[in-house]
Amino acid sequence: MMRAGSIQHKLTKHLKQGNTLTPLHALGVFGTSRLAPAIERMRHREGLAVLTFRKRDPRGHEYAEYRLAKVGDKVHYAGYVCTLLDIDNGEVHLSYELSDYSGKKVERKVWVDSAEVVGYEEP
Repeated sequence: MMRAGSIQHKLTKHLKQGNTLTPLHALGVFGTSRLAPAIERMRHREGLAVLTFRKRDPRGHEYAEYRLAKVGDKVHYAGYVCTLLDIDNGEVHLSYELSDYSGKKVERKVWVDSAEVVGYEEP
């Protein structure tokens, strides 16, 4: 159980309010440089489905942006762009299409840990 005034509680509350988090934002606003471990605790102890979006700053440096998953989100999983169908205790139910050996499109549905998917943004 997290304490109401703890950094973990503040970070979780921030995401639950529909906001995103980046390492720089977490350091500047919440005073923590330990965002990745806090996200892992949200996923595995609190059962939240937190998506990771890989971003690049203007100089080309990669960083992570986190937000809570929503039904209908597009995500990357196992090399596919999938649609998020449902969320349950940190796991997400995904739907994606692939071609079988004959070339016919087949829909697959799978439950996976939210840590295994990466947020998808249209190029």
